[in-house]
Amino acid sequence: MKKPFINNDKFRFSFADSSSNRYEPPPNTIVIINVNRNVNPINVIIIAETGATPLFSKFFCILIAKLSINLSFIYNIIYQLSFYFAYLNYNDTKIAKLLKNTNKQEKIMKTLLIFEKKYQKEKFMKMDSFINILQDKNPTIIITKMLTDYKFKYPRENYNKYPIVQNIEYKYVDSYPELNEKYDKLVVATDFDYVGHFSVHKILVNKLGENWREHFKEIVVINTSTFNSKTLTDINTDFEYNLYLFNKSIMYAERKYYFDYNYNLNSQVFFKEIIKKKNLSKTDIHISKYMLLTLWLIQKNSFQKETDILVFMNNYKGTGKYKENRIGSPASIGTIINNLNKLGFIENARITNTGILLLDSLVKQTFDPDLPMRINSWANEENSVVFEKIDKYLNSVFSKQKNKNKVL
Repeated sequence: MKKPFINNDKFRFSFADSSSNRYEPPPNTIVIINVNRNVNPINVIIIAETGATPLFSKFFCILIAKLSINLSFIYNIIYQLSFYFAYLNYNDTKIAKLLKNTNKQEKIMKTLLIFEKKYQKEKFMKMDSFINILQDKNPTIIITKMLTDYKFKYPRENYNKYPIVQNIEYKYVDSYPELNEKYDKLVVATDFDYVGHFSVHKILVNKLGENWREHFKEIVVINTSTFNSKTLTDINTDFEYNLYLFNKSIMYAERKYYFDYNYNLNSQVFFKEIIKKKNLSKTDIHISKYMLLTLWLIQKNSFQKETDILVFMNNYKGTGKYKENRIGSPASIGTIINNLNKLGFIENARITNTGILLLDSLVKQTFDPDLPMRINSWANEENSVVFEKIDKYLNSVFSKQKNKNKVL
């Protein structure tokens, strides 16, 4: 191991080789580990500000860069943290030269930053640690408005054509600025779920096309739930995994929304027909898939109050074939109960005669106790065959319902 040397008033620098079995860096030390090519076919440099911890087990910040991916990553991080090196002696001369000249160069990064909520922007843009990730003090900022700017657009077709299964059509309100296609980095700081991630995807598809990822040299997806005003430790080491989850969320949303869209496309025709023929309600509230499932479960179970129904929905297990999954989302569960009340299908946590008339008018295939889990399972399938499964399921259910509606 080389002797530590002083090059900065704040930090000391120490070198460790991958062959070292144990090394306890003193506090306030920058540790540089040179991983031998015999250990890993790709040289990996790990730079960490540490306390006196054995085997580098608890790092305040770990930055990992692979030579085959992005050399500039090391340069930008080190420059921002003001790590000035007098000399380095590495096997890889490219890295040595890169680090040696960090105090002489400055790279101007152009960053596109996407939030989902205004409070996220107000909170995170005040954090120095967040600005360090951006590498741009004046990024282009977009705040998504998925629920208002993207709504399902349902075609009006001749009744004889139903049931219909088709690609999703959206009513899109473009309230976003035109994007410069020469951004260095995209930083996604939405809620860490499929709604937030899919909203980013839809905006960029509309602005830059289906291959929008090619317009960015680097994509950083942040799990905003792990933010702390003092540290970003948990986030800095998970960028690659976060990006994987981001892409998986987009896939999940595409499949889930495909089911939702086509279910609604057909149910709003056949369920409305039942309500009109039976004169069940005068409201314009659409009967959703989970309203129908909840109504059916209320008929089969005895609830004393509406809070009992909410608890049941939140801990729903279905038949047990799938891993349990709630009915609806935490935000929508209350709305489901409220709408069933408005339609006159339930009262005081019990099904009404009107609700019973509706259920008696439906074919048994519309009552799928495993529907939330089934949709979740389909949404997680990575192959495109899943769309054929969804098509077959919906065509079967609504073809039978169409036939029953003829004899009502």
